[in-house]
Amino acid sequence: MRKCETALHAYQIALPQRAVGSAAPAPSAVGSFFSAETELEKQCVTVTLEASTITSFGVLETTKGEIVCGALLLTPSRIATAFHCLIREDLDIHDLAFRPLSEPSRLIPLAQPIFFPGQENLTPAEASRIENDFIGADLTAPVTSAPLVCLDHPVTAGEELSLVAYWPLVRTGGTFADSVRREKSGGCIALTSATACFAHSCSALPDQSGSPIFAAAGPLCKGAHVAGLHTNGKTAPGQCGSLSTNTAVAASRLSLLLPLSASTP
Repeated sequence: MRKCETALHAYQIALPQRAVGSAAPAPSAVGSFFSAETELEKQCVTVTLEASTITSFGVLETTKGEIVCGALLLTPSRIATAFHCLIREDLDIHDLAFRPLSEPSRLIPLAQPIFFPGQENLTPAEASRIENDFIGADLTAPVTSAPLVCLDHPVTAGEELSLVAYWPLVRTGGTFADSVRREKSGGCIALTSATACFAHSCSALPDQSGSPIFAAAGPLCKGAHVAGLHTNGKTAPGQCGSLSTNTAVAASRLSLLLPLSASTP
């Protein structure tokens, strides 16, 4: 696990700055990033092969082609992501679109945000809590290949998890699908147990907020078994984590975004 942590730290240092509208990184910076990326893949991540997990994942992408966050398909026409990914000062919701991994050539504009009951009335302090850092969005067109997802999984401390996320490759010829990874180091586990949110040790970058975390398949679940949604919350209070851990909104909270007619398998 230490080799993975070292590789992740080196990768974060070498990662070219990719702010919206920023210039392309210098060739020397890209060269350093190649080396750091190779070591990261060797120590931490691998291509994910679980079909139901792959087809549940997608990313939020700007009109300029920058991938800013991950997202989870809840239904063919609705996604869930981190609140801070969608409601932000530098981008409007109409500047973002969803690219599903199951149909990677599609870029689907977002129609409208979907708040959970009472979310719009939260105080700033309440809204900043990890358990509230999630939001839905309706798509302007459905993803016909969307799988079933289960949102009833209670996470327990020590449970093995899998964070599926986009890792920003810069290699020539790398495709969107090639860039989706999950950690393989054995260090992706739940660190706390909680009903609303939890801390985890999965390797992650800031732009991977909103990426889904999966648990092992359950006997009653016909689709992807969702454990939660990564929020990259380094300042989570109390039960959710600490300054040194990544955090996630628990899957049970995401069910608040489902249409009344929808139910998990």
